[in-house]
Amino acid sequence: MVVSQIANAHLRATNARIVISLLRRVLGRLELQVQTAIVGAYVPAGDVDEAHKAVGAVLRTAVKDVLLVDPFADETILKAYAEQAPDNIVVRVLTDPDKHEPTLKAAREIWKAQYGDKRPLQVRLAKAPLHDRLIIVDGERAWTVTQSFKDLAATRPTTIVSTPSEIAELKIKAYQEIWSGASRIVPASEPSP
Repeated sequence: MVVSQIANAHLRATNARIVISLLRRVLGRLELQVQTAIVGAYVPAGDVDEAHKAVGAVLRTAVKDVLLVDPFADETILKAYAEQAPDNIVVRVLTDPDKHEPTLKAAREIWKAQYGDKRPLQVRLAKAPLHDRLIIVDGERAWTVTQSFKDLAATRPTTIVSTPSEIAELKIKAYQEIWSGASRIVPASEPSP
């Protein structure tokens, strides 16, 4: 009987549609379960908590270090986001020399006092103006962020997009060069370099 059903073209077509339908449902469910850290996230306007979770999911994948790039960085980049990186991970923040907020310097000093060497932090000012907002993890993976970290999803939707590896390599290299040429933010308690 099974052989005769297989030979029947009508039943074959019906069974194929059923199998395809089942596969599509399974793939749909899997897509919903894929971690933000792998594909990124879309966060609707007003859902700041979801933005924190999405960035945290990316940062928690770090093994060595994270680089947060934001021309308009303020204390939010440290208080709401960088704190989500695992302990003993070097957190680096690269910002614009003219556009960053003064609260970043104070937040850096508070971070250093609170965490010391347990949570290494470096904050630098790029020599030239910045535009991109990025998260780079372990010098290997990059995510583009569509808003400044201080404004993520506050009044407009935001997207955190995993950058394809070919483009990520170029961005990582470029931002490593920018980082290398950047100057550090010096707290009042330290002499200028």
